[in-house]
Amino acid sequence: MRASRVVASVLTGAALVLGVAASPASAADGWQATADADDSTFGQHPYECDDFAGGEACFQPYGEWVWVRDLSADNLPVAMVWSYSDDFGSRQGVAYDTLGKARGWTNLNKSFEEYGSLFWQVCSVTSVAKKQINWNSCSDGQSSIT
Repeated sequence: MRASRVVASVLTGAALVLGVAASPASAADGWQATADADDSTFGQHPYECDDFAGGEACFQPYGEWVWVRDLSADNLPVAMVWSYSDDFGSRQGVAYDTLGKARGWTNLNKSFEEYGSLFWQVCSVTSVAKKQINWNSCSDGQSSIT
């Protein structure tokens, strides 16, 4: 089974669980827009990236920073679709960039426990309002220890 379908299944299941009982930690998950970033801070600490023709996303474990960059002028947002797990449970979400190719890097500060596992893919978004990912556009995926 393709990794994108696995993540889609995990995100769908998580949406059902979160709809029933959201914990305080998961309140900051789900769909979140990245912000205009100070590009000079990118790369000051080790990071891991994943990309596809339309975008790139990186994760810096130090400080738990998510970085997203749109590489296409197609006017479609780009997103990092992520899934995190540790000994205490799991969380999922989407960090998306609507600022476009001209902006460059955008970022979002997350909060993950140390030594958890983060898996992410970079995908194009067909609709932020409807929370729709174009799963056929997604990268193969990347993982990192938090």
